[in-house]
Amino acid sequence: MSATPSNHLPHDRLAWLWLIIGAALIAFASLQPSLPLAAWLAPVFLLRFVRTRRARVGLSLVALAQCVALGINWYIGTAPNAMLAISGVIVGLLYTCGYAVDRLLAPRLSGLAQALVFPLAMTTVDWLGSQLAGAMTPFLLPSLFSVGAAWDSPGYTQAGNLLLLQIVALTGIWGLTFLMAFFASAVNALWENGFSWRLARASLIGFGAVLAAVLIWGGARLALFPPAQPTVRVAAIASREDLFATISDVNPGDLMPGTPTQRASIGVTFAPIAEDLFARTLREARAGARIITWGETVAPMLEEDMAALIERAGAVAHEQQIYLQIGVIVFRNTDHYPFMENRAILLDPTGAVVWDYHKANPTPGENMAIAAGPRVLPTVDTPYGRLATLICYDADFPELARQAGRAGVDILLAPYRDWQSVSAQHAQMATFRAIENGVWLVRPSLSGISTVVDPQGRVLAQVSGFGPDEPTVVATIGAQGTPTPYAQFGDVFAYMCILGLAALAGLAIARWRQRNAPTPLITGKPVKG
Repeated sequence: MSATPSNHLPHDRLAWLWLIIGAALIAFASLQPSLPLAAWLAPVFLLRFVRTRRARVGLSLVALAQCVALGINWYIGTAPNAMLAISGVIVGLLYTCGYAVDRLLAPRLSGLAQALVFPLAMTTVDWLGSQLAGAMTPFLLPSLFSVGAAWDSPGYTQAGNLLLLQIVALTGIWGLTFLMAFFASAVNALWENGFSWRLARASLIGFGAVLAAVLIWGGARLALFPPAQPTVRVAAIASREDLFATISDVNPGDLMPGTPTQRASIGVTFAPIAEDLFARTLREARAGARIITWGETVAPMLEEDMAALIERAGAVAHEQQIYLQIGVIVFRNTDHYPFMENRAILLDPTGAVVWDYHKANPTPGENMAIAAGPRVLPTVDTPYGRLATLICYDADFPELARQAGRAGVDILLAPYRDWQSVSAQHAQMATFRAIENGVWLVRPSLSGISTVVDPQGRVLAQVSGFGPDEPTVVATIGAQGTPTPYAQFGDVFAYMCILGLAALAGLAIARWRQRNAPTPLITGKPVKG
């Protein structure tokens, strides 16, 4: 027998302790430091607190706890920047909406329907947050919005669990959000019913069935659909930190546009960085790499020097018979916006330019000097499979990255530029795009962790840009991707969650009206028996 709906609040004299524990765990369930188990347990305790307090008190304190914990986490784990701390606060408020929906609907439902409210609500909030991020990125103050749910989805904390991660090839990251929230709801159903299996069995069986399906899917995908056998050697090259440090004193304002003398002087400062990149490119090509990509903005370049750089890159690609993608930050010779360009340029073995891709989603701050490029990923067919590219922050938007999956891309070149505190988190996030779209991901990162990832999320090779070694990562990969349902059908699972939540809201309203309907008066003479 399942629990019956009731507006009576369960008594729990330890409720305040659960709030404290939940708040402490939330601080370790986002960005860095990130503890996978904390992301599962924090909602258990916060949901318990909300369900045992009056709505106004419970939701206000959970919102406060999440805002403080995530604000500190974003400030420490990302960068000591007030705008990032505010972003963490916004994320805390956003996820409190899921608790608010549960507090409103769950007491008016029972059994499995009651247990589904929280996972459906949290998945809806997670997806809507990502849409808000995408919508606000081109506009004013994107730092307050574009680092919302797309950056901070709870599922990202599970990056090391390959068995669980395979579900994103079917549902996108929203499937992990649903599973983790369903766990919190099922535990609370058991808790509220005095840990009686009989009273909470509908919720527990429902969660158990979903978890079993996720694990079976993951095991089958890992065992039965392995990635294609390695056939091509790739290299991902980022600038050396010591060389890049030599231009730390360059003031971009001196190049907007600056005098010819200033520009010429700074151009000389840029030259050793490009020389090092070409030397390492030649070394890797001679060692057998057929596809080589540089990291994001690894080659700072004046606009007037770009033609010579592209000509030289084309000559190297032709001479070595390779596909070479160069990553450049171009300082335009202009006194008006945009002052710079963030570009990834691919040269083929004939030396011709295949694409000249401009970053589609400049990051907050960067967008003050760089205009967004077209939000269309370029592709090309090669003897080593179909290639595509995007740049760094572009990959944090699942819908943009899904263009690669829909186009049947096999190898996705993804140049990045990070900073140390966020480098591990960003490298983990990239594995989700590889699984979602079934692509081999080649990811050089300036000031970060360069990786090569297979279509099932295995990290085949990685190197940190902060150590003594050159930030060059090399691997031999397959020339064929793995088609995925998510790449073809996109966020259908998220849409189903939204519809499911709407249905439960309708059911809760109907039951509330039924319970509050006036009892009809019975008139007439009694019938004799």
